[in-house]
Amino acid sequence: MNISSNKYKICSKCNKNKILCNFVKGRNKCRDCTREYHRNWERVNREHVNKRKKQWREDNPEKCLESIRRWEASNPEKVNERKKQWREDNRESTRKGNRIWSTNNKDKKREYERKRRARKQQVKESYTKEDELYTRELFEHKCANCGSIENLCIDHHMPLSKGYPLTRQNAVLLCTSCNCKKQNKIPDNFYSMYKLNEISNILKT
Repeated sequence: MNISSNKYKICSKCNKNKILCNFVKGRNKCRDCTREYHRNWERVNREHVNKRKKQWREDNPEKCLESIRRWEASNPEKVNERKKQWREDNRESTRKGNRIWSTNNKDKKREYERKRRARKQQVKESYTKEDELYTRELFEHKCANCGSIENLCIDHHMPLSKGYPLTRQNAVLLCTSCNCKKQNKIPDNFYSMYKLNEISNILKT
C-alpha cells in the first residue's frame, strides 16, 4: 500500500524524509533534531539553565514538590539507591539524625526494633504502638515477674527465637532486669508455677 508523499516532510536540519508526526506543526526541523538542539544549548548555557530552574523552583514550590513526588513514585529503586549513597557519603550526619529521631520517637523506635528482630528470625509480626499500650494497661504498668514499675519493656512470652511472633496474646510486660534474665527461655523454664499461672490468666483476658 502506497503512502502519499504529502504525509512526509524533509527535515531542514538532517535532510531526512520523515513522516509528519515527527514534526511539530509549523516547524521544518524534526523532533529529534529539535531535542538535540536543546540538549546542546543547555550544555553550553548550563549556568543560565540552572539559574532559571532554581528560580522556577522558588516561584513554584508546590508544583516542584508534586513533580518530585511523581518522580519518586515512578522510580523507587533509584530513590533507594540515592538514599543509600547519601547515607554512605554522610555517615556522621546519618548517625546524628538517627539519634535525634530515636530520642524524639521512642515508641516508633521500639516498634521498629521489634519488627527488625522479627524479620531477622523470618517471623511475620505486626505488633503496634496501640498493642503495646494495651499490654502495659493489661499488666497494670508493672513487671509481671517482680512487680517493678521502673524500666519496663515488652517481652515475647513464648520466645521469638522459637518462631513465636509478638501479639497481644504473647506479650508480657517485664522490667529490663527480668527481661535480660529471661532472654529466650520458654516461660516454664523461667517463671515460678504461681507466676506462670497468673500471667496465663491475665493473657487469657
